[in-house]
Amino acid sequence: HLHPEQYTARADPKWQAEFVSRFVGETTVTPSRRVHFARRDTSGERGGCVNRQVLNDLAAEFGYEEIFPELLTFDEQVELVASTVDVFGERGSALNWSLFMPSGSRTVLVNSKAMNRKDSHVTFHNPVLAARGSQYREINAVRAGTPNFFEVDPRSVRRALESMS
Repeated sequence: HLHPEQYTARADPKWQAEFVSRFVGETTVTPSRRVHFARRDTSGERGGCVNRQVLNDLAAEFGYEEIFPELLTFDEQVELVASTVDVFGERGSALNWSLFMPSGSRTVLVNSKAMNRKDSHVTFHNPVLAARGSQYREINAVRAGTPNFFEVDPRSVRRALESMS
């Protein structure tokens, strides 16, 4: 996990993008997959989106392939990312793969940003992806109950996915 340090060259998005590019390599495949990183845990014990079915339904409507990354080996995840042009999902470690997608890719992240907070779960992603020529949309959801739970506005998700079409 990369943590850019303030006031150093490593805080520069171009440096970060070049650093990430060292691990991506060249791909001969034209990326075409649209992937929804879904969650298998529907019990809600770990928190997350309380209206997760909205995310699943919209992903299917927009032609996203439902993937449960925890069911794939590391090598399978690398292959998946190399062939993916669009990725969509809830905040979490699987969305870190967006940093290693081909240049020009697109990411939609649903995040549970607390009201009136300026910081974000993925402040690192946006400048790095932008420096690599990729698009990034973050949907900040409203907290629902305890801090680990949030609810998305279906209209916001729809607008973000439409902007990627």
